[in-house]
Amino acid sequence: MDIILVLFFSGCSSLSDIKVLKIWNISNGNNFTYMFNRCSLLSDIRGLINWNVSNGNIFSHMFKGCSSLSDLKGLENWNVLKGNNFSYKYVFRMLIIYQMLEAYKDGMYQMGMILVLCSMDAHLYQI
Repeated sequence: MDIILVLFFSGCSSLSDIKVLKIWNISNGNNFTYMFNRCSLLSDIRGLINWNVSNGNIFSHMFKGCSSLSDLKGLENWNVLKGNNFSYKYVFRMLIIYQMLEAYKDGMYQMGMILVLCSMDAHLYQI
């Protein structure tokens, strides 16, 4: 059974500590649209480090407006390669690029793909 987590914690502008979420089992989650949207005080997402999001395919607007978020270590174990919707998802584009680098660090063709993605991100998000 798919779990839909659309709008979970969206608009929780005073949310800053999510360590308690480390025990959530979201392995059947497939739609994370607007999760943590506008959580402007959220800076530490290490509570999400062991989340299994490998079945997720929609990550649209997740972490949008999280202006205090500066450390992505909480996402370093996330496998979002099945994702097909990353609208407004700079965070996840960078995560996918990192995962591609790790998986294909010896392949020049893959490196070219990564550079194309980076240039797309720079254009889309004006890095």
